[in-house]
Amino acid sequence: MSTATVAGAEPAPARAVREIPTAQRVFFAVIAVAALFVAYLGLVAPAKMDRSFTWAVLPPLHAGFVGMLYLFGGAFMVGCVLARRRAQVTTALPAIALFTSLLLLATVLNSEAFDFDLAPVWVWTLSYTIYPAIALALAWRTRARADDAATARTTALAPWARTFLRVQAVAFALVGLALLIAPSAMVDAWPWPISAGLAQFYGGPFLAYAVCSWQYAGADAWVDLAAIAPAMLLFAAGTIVVSLVHRDLFSSSEPATWVWFAGFGSAAIVLLAMSRRALDELLVDHPDRAGG
Repeated sequence: MSTATVAGAEPAPARAVREIPTAQRVFFAVIAVAALFVAYLGLVAPAKMDRSFTWAVLPPLHAGFVGMLYLFGGAFMVGCVLARRRAQVTTALPAIALFTSLLLLATVLNSEAFDFDLAPVWVWTLSYTIYPAIALALAWRTRARADDAATARTTALAPWARTFLRVQAVAFALVGLALLIAPSAMVDAWPWPISAGLAQFYGGPFLAYAVCSWQYAGADAWVDLAAIAPAMLLFAAGTIVVSLVHRDLFSSSEPATWVWFAGFGSAAIVLLAMSRRALDELLVDHPDRAGG
């Protein structure tokens, strides 16, 4: 089997390659289409998103950030559809379940903001009721599936990448929890104007992002990051771009502004290096052939 060789890099332990069930790929594709549609609205047609999301006020910066959150999810799902190994997608189903169930919780907690006479509200509510159930059912079905016969050896994930992913996970988890349970306090701490309802809305995606980051920190090999790392890069870099476009809403005298730009900027640089390495490994990885 072909293996990417890098000076000083250790090979990951040989392990069985597990196929991704067709039902999971179909589900990933459905979520990808839905997420990328919302991303399109937020990034390309923010006024239309503001009208469609009738329960939230979404001026361009808010719409753009929501668009980046969904672009991360959509890009991750596309990567999962194209993935060769179950190790590349094992966190996807729990992340979908967490992301969608917490958005449903935010809906329930802010039900007074919803007009259930409108079709988009029902589409929103039903989607975030059905998606977590399907994700959990698919995860349960494949929880103990036996490994396939093929084996593979790839380059082990570097310690610095694991450390970055764990630090990122802790940061997003703390912010996500604060957004969910103390939205009013986060309104004051946020680097640009935000409502308490939107704070809770952001909490779910932040916690799902944290789970992904923590779980992938335990990956065996670089190639296992081929679906998640580019998606995280899009989110971090895209958030910087959206923020710069609307920089007039930020105050340079506020520490939160510096934390926002420094945090996402440095993350984008690290994630660029991680994405390049993961995709380089993917190009030479052939899980259908036994390695030795």
